[in-house]
Amino acid sequence: MSFVSFTISLLQNQKTMSKDAKQRILEGASSLFIKEGIKSITMDEIAEHLGMSKRTIYEHFDDKKTLVYECLKHMDSLIDQKYGEIKGGSNNIMEQLMMVFRASENDIKNVNPKFFEDLRLVSTETDDYFHEKQKIRLQRRKEELEQGIAEGVIRPDLDTTIMSVMFDSEMSIMFKKVMEQMKADNAFLKVHHVMVLTFIRGIATPKGMEIIDKFMTEEKQKD
Repeated sequence: MSFVSFTISLLQNQKTMSKDAKQRILEGASSLFIKEGIKSITMDEIAEHLGMSKRTIYEHFDDKKTLVYECLKHMDSLIDQKYGEIKGGSNNIMEQLMMVFRASENDIKNVNPKFFEDLRLVSTETDDYFHEKQKIRLQRRKEELEQGIAEGVIRPDLDTTIMSVMFDSEMSIMFKKVMEQMKADNAFLKVHHVMVLTFIRGIATPKGMEIIDKFMTEEKQKD
């Protein structure tokens, strides 16, 4: 191997190792944030959890705020990936909505409520990022509702633009108000279950309701 090719090889390996280390940090820190919340976790605890020095973490992330931002982007990419898998495995929009509903509930069971509370501490930069992502998802939801109308599973009298925005707005406002009144350990999951299922049932046609009832019956049989 020549000196030039050897140098290129070293740089490529270094880049790969760097990428692997960064990915490990993102996955490990994300796991801790989800289990314990964002505010309570320190960089020392992340380093100990990963079995690496804090210096290594700082080589990839300037500070905790940057790490949180990148972890949220990492989690968001996983959500998009899971959504794509669900979309590819569903037969119609109503079935897709119910599959997303089930996946969300399974994920929420593993999330500490403090994580959602601590999201308010996230920087403006992160808020801007998710604001743009939200625009994309609102458009996607609008298109899904329109497809559901064409499939005959969603009511044709609905304004798809209004319903897309209203769902997120109601979820944000009502979720906060209801959560303030509920102190049970599984309150977050209960509120999510009632609000999302009520919304889906509210937009369904009789054909759509048949799909929902069949889905819920099959879910109960699994339990």
